[in-house]
Order: sequence, then structure tokens, then C-alpha cells
Amino acid sequence: MSLSIKAGARLEPGLAMTAALFIAAEVLREHRHPAVLTSGIDGRHRAGSLHYVGLAIDFRASLAPTACEEIAQAIRERLGPDFDVIYEREPSHFHIEYQPKTQIGG
Repeated sequence: MSLSIKAGARLEPGLAMTAALFIAAEVLREHRHPAVLTSGIDGRHRAGSLHYVGLAIDFRASLAPTACEEIAQAIRERLGPDFDVIYEREPSHFHIEYQPKTQIGG
């Protein structure tokens, strides 16, 4: 797997973020770039962050910003519209969160 987990990073078990982690690792492996999961439900985030309810993860990769944008787009396309995938430049990391935009039966 091209995605390792930083000591102390904690994940809330759940299908959405497990899928996000799997897809991110798959894209990184295909692009031959290792990355480190840095945060799940742990760490300090803005008030109301989906990290605190187990619906967001962060990871970092040592890549040029253009490569990071390309990887973020590839992850975004595979996960679909219910996930937000953001490459944040300062500090350099990827943020993935699950925010359903569709309603079942609606």
C-alpha cells in the first residue's frame, strides 16, 4: 500500500472513510507516490469539522503542487460527488470528507 499511517493518527471505523482511504491508496500506488495518513478523528481542526465525527481524513505526500492537484482530481473522480477532496497548500496535505449531496429516494 502506498499510504502509511502516522503514529497517533486515529480512524473511526466506517464504510465511507474506509472506501476513501482505499481509493486514495489505490490512486497513490498507481501514481507511484507514497503518502502518510496524518489525521482522522484525532488532532486539532476547525469547529464543526467532520474529522470529529469520523467523516474526514488528512494525508500528506511529498509532491509538486501540480502532481497533488492531479492526484486530488483522480481521487475525486473515483469517489464521486458525495466526497469532497481538497489539496491544501498550507500546510501541504490532502483532505477528504464525506458529505452526501444526494438523498436516498429523492
